[in-house]
Amino acid sequence: MIRTASATRATSIATRVQNSLYRYGFETITAIDLGNKTIELRGRTETANDLAIAVAIARTVPGVASVAYRRESC
Repeated sequence: MIRTASATRATSIATRVQNSLYRYGFETITAIDLGNKTIELRGRTETANDLAIAVAIARTVPGVASVAYRRESC
């Protein structure tokens, strides 16, 4: 498999967001790179405050311009 620079950069942004979320205990949220510096967070949080913190963590990762959230149903 040949990886282009943009594919590597896109993967690294999602990976960095995922690592930051794990560091703060958000193991149930997955970070997905939607392109154009946009990250989508998928998963469940216990409270609205937890969601706000997860989004704030994702926004602090270099290279992330915007964050979307999709709640996973049970």
